Amino acid sequence: PAPPRADDPAMVSAVHGVMITADVPIKQYILHLNDIAPAESKFVITDLDDTHVLVQPEHVERVRGEIARYQQSTQYVAPNVTTDKK
Repeated sequence: PAPPRADDPAMVSAVHGVMITADVPIKQYILHLNDIAPAESKFVITDLDDTHVLVQPEHVERVRGEIARYQQSTQYVAPNVTTDKK
């Protein structure tokens, strides 16, 4: 038999990506970031399940930075109140 051709639709193609595991709200935020990104900057390869998403490796650090900023902006930090007891 002849070897399979590269343009044969039955050929399997592999995509290099990084799997990010996150809780459901953070994963949804990652998908939101991808949705609002311009077409040339989309980074999600596939949405795997409720807590996993496969992204392009060159965008991982940017995504992690956006997640860190998001988490800092949604965290409550109690003010540092000092009381003088004399």
